[in-house]
Amino acid sequence: MKEQEDLFEKYEELPQEVQDIIGRLDNGGNSYSVLIDMLAELAELGYTFDYDLGGYPFDLEKINLVV
Repeated sequence: MKEQEDLFEKYEELPQEVQDIIGRLDNGGNSYSVLIDMLAELAELGYTFDYDLGGYPFDLEKINLVV
């Protein structure tokens, strides 16, 4: 089974709307409230990620939205 690649590592290839959210919220520091806001906004576009206890986001991936 192939591991999902971390789309944070392919930032330049992401849709502009996703780049804008990551760029805007990344400038606010890595507090949990910033990460929660970023996670919510990206979820609306079909993306999710994990974050560690230090507030570092990782494993950005595309998710399938069920409508």
